[in-house]
Amino acid sequence: MDDITLADIIFGLFGLIGGIFGGYQYLMRKKNKRQEKLIELEAEKEFKDNELVLVEKTAAGMYCAALREELGCIMVAGSPDIDCNAVKLDATFVPLDISRSWRSDDRFAAGKEMEAGDSERRLTPEEVMTRAFEDYRLLLIIGDPGSGKTTLLKYYAMKCLDKKHRLFGFDEEILPIYFPLRELDFNEKDEPLTLPVNLERWAAKHMLDISTKQFASWLQKRRTLILLDGLDEISSKKRRRKVCAWIKHMCAGLSNARFVVTSRATGYRKLDGIELDFRHLRADIMDFSLEQQEDFLKKWFRAVYLSGPLPVDKSETEWRRRQVKRADLRSGKIVKFLRKKENKAVQELAAVPMLLQITALIWKERRHLPKTRPALFDAALNYLLDYRDREKEIEPLIPAEEARLVLAPSALWMQEELKKDEALKEEMHKKMQPILTTLQERPPALEFCEYLRDRAGLLADYDPEHYVFRHKSFREYLSALQLREDHHLPGRIETLVEHFNEDWWEEPLRFFMSRADDEIFDRFMNLLFRSEVSFSLDANRKTLLENLVREAPQKRIDSLKQRLLEKDAQPGQVPIALR
Repeated sequence: MDDITLADIIFGLFGLIGGIFGGYQYLMRKKNKRQEKLIELEAEKEFKDNELVLVEKTAAGMYCAALREELGCIMVAGSPDIDCNAVKLDATFVPLDISRSWRSDDRFAAGKEMEAGDSERRLTPEEVMTRAFEDYRLLLIIGDPGSGKTTLLKYYAMKCLDKKHRLFGFDEEILPIYFPLRELDFNEKDEPLTLPVNLERWAAKHMLDISTKQFASWLQKRRTLILLDGLDEISSKKRRRKVCAWIKHMCAGLSNARFVVTSRATGYRKLDGIELDFRHLRADIMDFSLEQQEDFLKKWFRAVYLSGPLPVDKSETEWRRRQVKRADLRSGKIVKFLRKKENKAVQELAAVPMLLQITALIWKERRHLPKTRPALFDAALNYLLDYRDREKEIEPLIPAEEARLVLAPSALWMQEELKKDEALKEEMHKKMQPILTTLQERPPALEFCEYLRDRAGLLADYDPEHYVFRHKSFREYLSALQLREDHHLPGRIETLVEHFNEDWWEEPLRFFMSRADDEIFDRFMNLLFRSEVSFSLDANRKTLLENLVREAPQKRIDSLKQRLLEKDAQPGQVPIALR
């Protein structure tokens, strides 16, 4: 110890201090590196978070833009008989009447008609959604073929995209998720794939790179309005039952979501085990009133006439004024036509939004609908029997022309032998089956009738034992097609003359004459003016006769002139308008 000098102590202290300082510097460098790493990690995390937000915003923007493109227009597509005029939804949408208590299933049931003044049961699209989501998370919309179910979902989606969510009772913005159920994919066990997977596949078809994970994130974290269109368009009843369970599970798991499901009544039957076993509100779409028809026609014609290119030598204001005037003139003519008593067959069709649009399209292209009623019914039948499903990539059971070969004799049988609108299902099957067996596809009559009921929408259940044509005018038109086919048979024209004074035969006779050639026209008139049924014509029969003459495409007037010259011609037998 005595050998240790003060210098040694001082040197040792300096060494100790140096060691401590070095250790401190080391620790500080380590701490700084750790802090730098943390800062780097935090910056990296912030960058990734911002990148995710940017990606999500970009994906949401792309998806919403695709929805606008997909859902922003209405059109009648798929038929060579009808030119496709796509018009903007917001320019043509007419609020539907929707009922929470009346059922489209009961349309043909006695005593179940909807009272015209029952405003409590008639709701607007906004009211029905608001009321539904006050107490439920699922709204089921039921409607007949062509009633506007898809258009209604488009309207809901577009308003939400436009941030008009408060119209439907939502306090905050809600992301619409639209999916047509006919595109639903199933796994190898025939179970529906998850909604995010199906949405990713839908997006890919529209050239969008949006992942399953992204859709799942939206469904879990965001307020969403899930619009599932066309439960009835899933052809298999077994699959439809599974889809109902699939929807139930989604409703239970996605607490931030609200659901709207559409279906025809024929595709949603509890007797078939097809029902949504989850608390929901059901509402049914009603037919267009005359006021709604007029509103749609005015909007539709304006939208079509304003969709064309602006001529280079016209000011926009003047051009728009002239186009609106032309559109209103055209829509006014068809409204006047629909109001006429003698056009009740077209009035019945016009109550269905899709068929009203077909009527408008034909009127626009051919200008004079009274002379082209057969063209209207031909186009509507072809669309219902064939083209509508083909446009949705659903294969019709049989082509439209073959379906007519089966339907026309059955319609005439109901018109002439049954003399009533409803027919026993078993008897209808027996009437159709011999003709069906001659066709290439040869479907059983039961399957064919179910197709006409569930897909084409031509037939409906009158009750469990009877069918009825959903629109009587289609039965009358098809009857006339068969009459035209049978005109050469002995006594065929004579029988029609005997029916001239019967109201039951008024529309079939008009349709028949609109398909007649000059020989048939002259033969009918000759027999009519020599029959007692024409000796005393009341005002209604005179009007009918004038309609027959006006609507016949070919006229040979030999019998008319001859009858006017004969001395025994009865006073008033030939209306003044025909002389």
